[in-house]
Amino acid sequence: MYYDQKTKTDNLSSLLDDLVTAPTESFYLVLNFNGKSLNHRYLQLLEHEKSDNFQRYKRFKKYEEETNQMIEQLLKNKDKEALMKAIDEALDNRDKVLFNKLVEKLQEL
Repeated sequence: MYYDQKTKTDNLSSLLDDLVTAPTESFYLVLNFNGKSLNHRYLQLLEHEKSDNFQRYKRFKKYEEETNQMIEQLLKNKDKEALMKAIDEALDNRDKVLFNKLVEKLQEL
């Protein structure tokens, strides 16, 4: 089916005539492909899109995992720094009980 401005036609010669007379213009075609579900080459084209989507999904899933790991590591480092600061304060105050508790927490991390 070929649409020419406001008219549509099945006539292939009018399409070819328009292509020859105006090669720089854009043309839009609607192709009816009977038996497309049985054509192996056509189905491969469709599967390619699905494959690309799956590959993209896997890639973003990997990015998500890496990002989560990085966030966890940053949070763990922040907790360690806070514990180290608290341990320093316990040492400055000569609070042995608090110092031992904080060291145990630091070792758990």
